[in-house]
Amino acid sequence: MAGHLDVHQLRAWDRGQPDPPVLLNEASRIDGPDRCLLCATPEHLIVERTDDLVVAAALSAKTAHELMLWPPRHTAQIDPAHGLLESLAGQVRRALRAFRSELGTPAFNLGLYVGPAGAPGFHWHMHLLPRPDVATMGGLEMTTGMILLAVSSDGTARLLRDALAEQLVA
Repeated sequence: MAGHLDVHQLRAWDRGQPDPPVLLNEASRIDGPDRCLLCATPEHLIVERTDDLVVAAALSAKTAHELMLWPPRHTAQIDPAHGLLESLAGQVRRALRAFRSELGTPAFNLGLYVGPAGAPGFHWHMHLLPRPDVATMGGLEMTTGMILLAVSSDGTARLLRDALAEQLVA
């Protein structure tokens, strides 16, 4: 079964918990069933916040250094009339530059998720996923399809905040 585990989840699993605790600690920060997981993203995972977009390390990353981008307000569809596409393209460009300065030139996947028009409580969102080099994958990844993440979401957020700050100085 393909999936993902990070080092922290494996440590918890090894302590005898029956299932890897995916999102359990972070999900406990959400007060009720009507709260939005993206709106409740912990501040330490936020890399940048503008009027148009929030850029953050993914809470439950599928690859090391996965990044997410979404609007700060619930919007199911991207409205191209308000310059949002230009803002999104600019943030993706900045993120790719930051990744290149810190990680070299890995391959990337982009995923864009939109909801039905007018869907309440939904954020369209984008995932930016650096893809691991298959030559550096170990036996666990190759035999099970699970990717072992050696970098926490906190580490990704710090790495990208620092790299983006350096872009502003340069």
